[in-house]
Amino acid sequence: MKAPTALLRKKWLSLRQTWKRVDYLCGIYDGPATKILDKWFESDVLKATLATDAIIGAKVSPSTPGSAYILFHHVMGEVNGIKGAWGHVKGGMGGVSKAIEKAATEAGAEIHVSSPVKSISVHDGKARGVCLQSGDVIESDCILSNASPVTTVLDLLDQNDLPEEVVKHFRRNWNSESASTKIEDAFLDAQHGICSKRPVIEMNIPTSLDPTIAPPGKTATSTFLKSQ
Repeated sequence: MKAPTALLRKKWLSLRQTWKRVDYLCGIYDGPATKILDKWFESDVLKATLATDAIIGAKVSPSTPGSAYILFHHVMGEVNGIKGAWGHVKGGMGGVSKAIEKAATEAGAEIHVSSPVKSISVHDGKARGVCLQSGDVIESDCILSNASPVTTVLDLLDQNDLPEEVVKHFRRNWNSESASTKIEDAFLDAQHGICSKRPVIEMNIPTSLDPTIAPPGKTATSTFLKSQ
């Protein structure tokens, strides 16, 4: 039988190990990306390349608390069973739409193009169809919207058909606008509301993987520019 002090020492060591793991996990969620990059990499060029994944779609710099999670979010994905990989659609991004269209029509769906939706019609508290800007009405028992929540709730639906607290929530609390930033010094320009003198530019050359998306002998590039 172990002495109480031995048991307490064992529990204490176990607690310390657990706390270290919790501390590390918290660092991933609320820590800066620079802390992670500086710990695992020495090359400034490599760290700068990876740092772009820590600022995508957010008004942050790599030293902003929470940017570590954004970094991990973008580098820990999986494509076709390959972890940390990004995929390029053969034929360009239009190939995704064509694949969805093909699968939908084969399943019996009817697709309307160049048909902007004016509003969602509501009867007896339930969405019953969509009204097109052309004046046509398409009725359905179930309406799915891939527009932003703000557009769906405040623009397409009649606010008289919604609970008052729902309308207030979307008017006051929902911000669907995204802002771009720069890395470190450039980020300070964004904070002051001016365009960066040295913006961050991330460039991909998809034709290196799929030459069919450009004319023979030509190259297509995709540029991601972080500006105010």
